[in-house]
Amino acid sequence: MVSVAKRLGPRNEARAAQLCAYRVRDCDPPQPALEELLRRAQDVGRFPIAWLGFFDGEQEWLTVRAGVALDHLDRAQSFAFAGGEGTQPIVVEDAQQSDWHSHALVTGPAGARFIAAIPLITPKGLVIGSLAVLDRVARALAPHELTALGNLASIAIARLEAECERDITRDTSEAVSRSASEGSAESTRPALSPEEGIAGERQLSQALLECLGGVSFLATSDGSFVRWGAGLLAATGYSDAEIGAMSLLDIVSPRDRKRAHSTLHEVFGEGREILVEVQIADRRGVLRPFAFTAKPLQLGEIIFLLGLDRNLSLPASAEGEVKSAKDRLGLALTGSSLALWDWDLQGNKVYFNESWATLLGDTPRESTFTGDEVLRWTHPIDRDLFLAALGNAAKGISEELDCEYRVANAAGQWIWVHSRGKVTQRDADGRAARMTGTATNVTKRRSAEERAEFLATRDPLTGLPNRVLLHDRLEHGIVNAARHGTGFAFMFIDLDRFKTINDSLGHQVGDELLKRVAARLTACVRASDTVARLGGDEFAVILENLGDDNDEGAQQVAEKMIAAMGTPVLIDSHHLNTSCSIGISLFPADGRDSATLMKHADVAMYYAKEKGRNNYQFFSAEMNTRAQERLSVESYLRLALKRNELLLHYQPRMKV
Repeated sequence: MVSVAKRLGPRNEARAAQLCAYRVRDCDPPQPALEELLRRAQDVGRFPIAWLGFFDGEQEWLTVRAGVALDHLDRAQSFAFAGGEGTQPIVVEDAQQSDWHSHALVTGPAGARFIAAIPLITPKGLVIGSLAVLDRVARALAPHELTALGNLASIAIARLEAECERDITRDTSEAVSRSASEGSAESTRPALSPEEGIAGERQLSQALLECLGGVSFLATSDGSFVRWGAGLLAATGYSDAEIGAMSLLDIVSPRDRKRAHSTLHEVFGEGREILVEVQIADRRGVLRPFAFTAKPLQLGEIIFLLGLDRNLSLPASAEGEVKSAKDRLGLALTGSSLALWDWDLQGNKVYFNESWATLLGDTPRESTFTGDEVLRWTHPIDRDLFLAALGNAAKGISEELDCEYRVANAAGQWIWVHSRGKVTQRDADGRAARMTGTATNVTKRRSAEERAEFLATRDPLTGLPNRVLLHDRLEHGIVNAARHGTGFAFMFIDLDRFKTINDSLGHQVGDELLKRVAARLTACVRASDTVARLGGDEFAVILENLGDDNDEGAQQVAEKMIAAMGTPVLIDSHHLNTSCSIGISLFPADGRDSATLMKHADVAMYYAKEKGRNNYQFFSAEMNTRAQERLSVESYLRLALKRNELLLHYQPRMKV
């Protein structure tokens, strides 16, 4: 394998050497720890196919695999390495619609549709393989699933590093024992000193300490640093070389060195784990308080002190900058009318900053409430919507919480709030533990939108639905009646002699009369029915949930409307009498679509006018025939006039 790597270049030579050190190409059975990691990777998204593959420069060897029979993939067929050595995850939601559509795992028995490959990166930045998961159905990878797979890939490298260093420690111990038994300086294999053993151990925990974050380190019994994370460098400002030449006592403040000495004694002499608070000085001499957990850690034959910071404070020199940044953030939030909230989902506590109280019209103050209290504030109609949005974000179904709902303000009025947030913390099992976001008052925007919608669907004079909304509700009524096997009536209403009133008394009186008529028609129907104004003096009514072909309900409503219109109306000292003509069509007997129902109700309304007005008529086929005949006669007469086919004769009148 090394010879192959040499043909491919120095980087592959380093990769091949690393694979040898990790022993992932040996003939031994796979490490049980890696098999367990692979099972956990499959459990993340119930993936039927998965593997841990290691790349030697020419082929990716599927050392640990499940659901696939292949033991290797050539470079051109490797999902992780075909396009080069990448450090970012590769996710293919539907392989059949991608460049991998002809891959053997896509076209063959495996039938893979979804593919995700997470690179395995050593502490030195070398990509040596991938953690791959495949599914037989096309799908998306949720953010929490990607995070979980990335963590498992990091753990896999840490496990390999640990196994590699155990080999180094074992070899070191054997060399030391062999040297002692031989008692000779002429041994062909020189013994490793404890310091050399420590140097070998530094490779063991590199990835682990870096993953811990914050300030973390390993120290010997005299406090000398043998291993440290990047957090220690950031906290002190020293370089790796400077930290390597220092001890814990060198960076602890003079007044805390006695406590540090005591800590070393308790950890190494008594094997205790303790919590110690000390001040650490950076290279500029600025002191910063830290709370460390100090515990003994045995690696091979050597015991170290493992230090992990529990409460890293801000540098004193940075306190002013942080205060200024906080003040600027507060000013920005005030200017934007945004309120901040932080929801502890596991403790069911919600923190709100001062802007939330301001948003509600209350005195600015920070506050914390239970999740149940927050839900009680929410308008009952919007509560299910808010819970669904919250649940989808927590489960990773949606990337973020984005919801508008109503809450009661300080005056007890309902206001519209737009909340946006994301899950910012999950527990070890991937469950959402914390969600953070912002909220803003959008009542004015919602009112403007509702006003615009009202103007688009309502008659501005009477407030009744207009022709657009009537047509929409008529279509809905047809669908509802067809689904439930019920019927409904459509009524066309025209006021009698309205033009005379409007022309003689003016539009102001005419408009007021139309408002009174709208109110009387609405009073004659149920709340579930629809009364609409089509324009001018024309109105329409939809009576839903009637019996199939049953006109009794429609007849009763029509009679109530005729009676209501018969009562005089007093407008500007004018006693006005009006009446109406009503045409009625029934679903499904008189039509199964909106256009037919409206046309037939219109025909019946004109027939009611012919009958002397102030009455109602149900549509019948005979009416339609008569209407068609009348239309036909009118058409022929107009055509005859156009062609000059009519001849006028005068008949003399004789007086006797």
